[in-house]
Amino acid sequence: SSRNANRVGNIQKATTLLNGCKVEVGEEFNFNGFIGPRKESEGWPLAPGIVNGNTYEMQAGGGICQVSTTLYNALLCSGSEIEITERYHHSWPSSYADIGLDSTVTGSVESGKSLNFINNTNAPLYIFAYCDQDDHTMTIYIYGEPLPEGVTYKVHGNVIETIEPAETVTEENPEWPMGYQEKTVTSREGYKSEVFRDKYINGTLDSSELLYTDSYRAVQGKITIGTGDPSLPKPNA
Repeated sequence: SSRNANRVGNIQKATTLLNGCKVEVGEEFNFNGFIGPRKESEGWPLAPGIVNGNTYEMQAGGGICQVSTTLYNALLCSGSEIEITERYHHSWPSSYADIGLDSTVTGSVESGKSLNFINNTNAPLYIFAYCDQDDHTMTIYIYGEPLPEGVTYKVHGNVIETIEPAETVTEENPEWPMGYQEKTVTSREGYKSEVFRDKYINGTLDSSELLYTDSYRAVQGKITIGTGDPSLPKPNA
């Protein structure tokens, strides 16, 4: 669909901007500041994004959270010398990352949610990003000061609690014809997740560190029913 084509287009545009980025020693990288404003007039097509924490809406640059999420995971796997200074999870978990390992970016450069980090290593960092448009996967490599010999890291999120949403509510709309109804908010479970960074030495698990706990609130569903004159036009017709 065009929605998906637009989403892939936004991911490709953000990837192209990010690819080859250099972050100096002691420098703070600001994702929103680096990528710049997302406007249709600047070549960021409309694609679905989460608004108000409960619904999808078409917005310029929709989809680039897959880029910020992949970068975030790559940074966590690059060791503790990279200090994450700003990161927010989505209102609900993303399909492309473990629960607790997503990173949303929203709004303008001045305000909104960003992914920011400081390079506290002893060498510049280089970010290399690649988007495979056939299978819609993102790959990001971080190059810089090598980790100790044989050391690699992996991160994972474990759901420790599932929160059931409140019962779906019904709302009446007199401007819609009697007999017409639609689901205006989809009911969603909430989650609590623990995020771990596992340290491997020569491919063997050495230790596991709890980095943080993330909570995603449950979303109460809503059905809106028409109570007006049956001859009124249906919405979106």
